[in-house]
Amino acid sequence: MDILGELHVPTTEKGNRYILVISDYFTKWTEAIAMPNIEAKTVAEIFVTEVVTRFGIPTTLHSDQGAQFESKLFTEMCKLLHIKKTHTNPYHPQSDGMVEFNKTLATMLSSYVNEHHKDWDEYLPFVMMPYRSVEHETTGCSHDYLILGREVVTPIDLILTGKNSNLVMKYKCSSQDINQDNLQNLQVIGKCRSESSENSQT
Repeated sequence: MDILGELHVPTTEKGNRYILVISDYFTKWTEAIAMPNIEAKTVAEIFVTEVVTRFGIPTTLHSDQGAQFESKLFTEMCKLLHIKKTHTNPYHPQSDGMVEFNKTLATMLSSYVNEHHKDWDEYLPFVMMPYRSVEHETTGCSHDYLILGREVVTPIDLILTGKNSNLVMKYKCSSQDINQDNLQNLQVIGKCRSESSENSQT
C-alpha cells in the first residue's frame, strides 16, 4: 500500500489530491483510488470499502512508515481485522515494491488528462483496466486472469474483431465448459497463493 501525492498529480476539480495505491503481492492486481487527503480515517475507510468488501481481508498489509499507516486508528483497524501490519525500512523505502508502479501510473495518466491536468481522477478506472489486462513480467499472466481465473473482454477486442466477442464465442465452447475451466484455474491460483503466502512468512 502506498500513496501517490502532489509531486506527481495536481489537485483536481473534485478536490482530489492523492491516489491510494494498493497492490496484491501474488497476483500484482492493483487498485488506484483518488482521495482528497491522506488522513488515517480516509485511508482506512477506502481500504475497507474498496478492498475488504470486494476481495476479503488480507493476512498481511505492507506499507511505508507514513503517519497515516502508523496511526492509532489504522493500527486498531488492522488488529480488529486480524491483519499483520508490516512496513518498509526507512533507509530502503524502495522495498515496498510500489515505486515503479507509481511512476508508470503517473505516465499513463499524463497521456489522458486535459491540458490543465485537473481531471486525472476521472480517468483512473479507464487507465487501470488495460493495465490489469496485460501480461505482467513477473507472473507471466495478466492481473485479470490471476484474480478472475479468466481474461476479460476489453475495448481493444472490439477494435480488433469489430464485435463484442463474448467468452463462449471467443473460445468456441459451451458456457458450462468455461465455468469448469474457470473453477479449475481459480483452484490452482488459490493453491499458488497459499504457497506464496506461507513462503513469505518463513
